Amino acid sequence: MRFFIFSALLVFSLSPISVLAQNELPYQLQRILGQYTELYGGMRDAAALSSVIVEGSIEQSGKKMRFMTHRKGPNLLRYCLFRDANSVTSGYDGEVGWIRRETNGAVEIERLEGADLDRIKEMARFESPLFRHNEKSDYVFKLLPQRYWKGRSVNVIEVTGSEGMVSHYFLDAQKAHILRLDKFDASGGLRGQTLYRDYREVEGFPFAYEVEQRSADETLSVAKVDSISVNRGVLSFYFKEPSR
Repeated sequence: MRFFIFSALLVFSLSPISVLAQNELPYQLQRILGQYTELYGGMRDAAALSSVIVEGSIEQSGKKMRFMTHRKGPNLLRYCLFRDANSVTSGYDGEVGWIRRETNGAVEIERLEGADLDRIKEMARFESPLFRHNEKSDYVFKLLPQRYWKGRSVNVIEVTGSEGMVSHYFLDAQKAHILRLDKFDASGGLRGQTLYRDYREVEGFPFAYEVEQRSADETLSVAKVDSISVNRGVLSFYFKEPSR
């Protein structure tokens, strides 16, 4: 089974110092970011989103698999793909990244290093850079011209991280839901695109129940969510590297 981490299942997936201090951002950009933060409880700490459990199916390379992902703030992740007697589970506990493969009862566990560790660290960030943006001094935010995309008016926010990597977030102009995320490499080339569809509310929080991952003009995977649970008591040891 080819391993694929479904990093963009949740739009609330959570950054040089900005040229402008965060409180000096243009009013319209502040308003849009504030609206997004409010969607996920950022204006009311006691009610904010803190953990998510998601189950569903994902189709990739013509094969359909089940998945389950556990996420907990600020950076804990456990993601499992399974089909028949085979499974691949990946996790990050805030320090250690790991992957566990089980094929017909045979188990292999690998600790992630280098670029693989960097990738899972990025995926494990619970909060989007857009959430409570004023607390994220390691991101630079810029509002691009409003666009009309897939029949909707969208606000496009450019986010530049500390490594110089650039992402474009396409937010519904009315609801502030993320509809599309484009990620660019250091040379400015598009390295990946995620499309978010079928938003539904779970205990007051909006989630996309269908997510498509694309590269150039090719669909890499389409995930469909069956169930989402929020703010459940997920213990931190669940994200630790397993012993077997």
